[in-house]
Amino acid sequence: MDCPKTKGIEAAVACLPDDALEGILSRLRAKPLLRFKCVSKAWCGLIADRLRCRKFPQNLVGFFIGGRGENFGDFIDLSGRPVPLVDPSFSFLTNSQEIEKIVLLGSCNGLVLFGHRRVSDNYDTLGYIVCNPTTEQWVTVPSSGWTPWEDSEDEENQDDVQAERLDTYLIFDPAVSPHFQLVQLLSLDLYDLEEVHTFSSVTGAWRQHEGIHGQAWKQWGSMAMAISVACAFNGMLHMSIHFHDSNLNMIVAVDGEGEPFKTMHWPDDSGRVVFFVGQSQGHLHCMSVHTGDLVQMTQLSIWVLEDYDAEKWVLIEGQCELLPAVWKNEMPLP
Repeated sequence: MDCPKTKGIEAAVACLPDDALEGILSRLRAKPLLRFKCVSKAWCGLIADRLRCRKFPQNLVGFFIGGRGENFGDFIDLSGRPVPLVDPSFSFLTNSQEIEKIVLLGSCNGLVLFGHRRVSDNYDTLGYIVCNPTTEQWVTVPSSGWTPWEDSEDEENQDDVQAERLDTYLIFDPAVSPHFQLVQLLSLDLYDLEEVHTFSSVTGAWRQHEGIHGQAWKQWGSMAMAISVACAFNGMLHMSIHFHDSNLNMIVAVDGEGEPFKTMHWPDDSGRVVFFVGQSQGHLHCMSVHTGDLVQMTQLSIWVLEDYDAEKWVLIEGQCELLPAVWKNEMPLP
């Protein structure tokens, strides 16, 4: 026999407008949100829908700043909660007996990528950890086979390490798939791309891209380039690439299989340096700087890709002249 009180609650829930319901659920943390799947079939379907990232408004509740390597940085909590949304020390990882040393490499849509090595491991056995700092769930990713460790004490390999560069990027778009991918790029002498490896959480295995010297990559000539910054957008890795021979910047999209998919010309041809690529409000954003000399950055420009297919870039608010003032304040007075 149904309880009248239960029927009253179900009736009240059923009367909630979809917009109001989505607004309420979007403010809940992951663990309480999962418990609300038991309220009704409608709620269960709404919460479990992997496209909910598009349905719910994406409010910024916090961000990490200043973190790189073994320094995870500071978490700036914008939610106003007495307890931070996430543990900025990642103690759920660092206190685990399975983990001995981790290095922050990057993040993508709520997931964080760490490089991982046990103290007893050999030089070439660096693996990875992908975690959700909100739910404190994490998985390990094995080594791809060639992954140098910057702090290696092997003096014989120090020259080779400094001449090679390894970048590993995380691709995760919950609006497209619940699975993640890793793209690993190995460059020689900081310029020439030598190998591309990809990892899929579906197969749980690494794959070496066989077409690294094929037509898709040959369009860049001798591969004389420097990969500076990158981010995941539209399910692909978007990299800022600088061609040192022509002094040109381009944005190159690489899919999860390590295949170049799209090449976009950078709209600012004034020789500025692209130092940031990211996404906001469903659009790709880039920042470029003009350097007055080898030390000081004198101008900052922010660009947004309003039309992805047409490659329509728009400059936001002109050029920012704030950086010289920052440098001036940091310099000692005469």
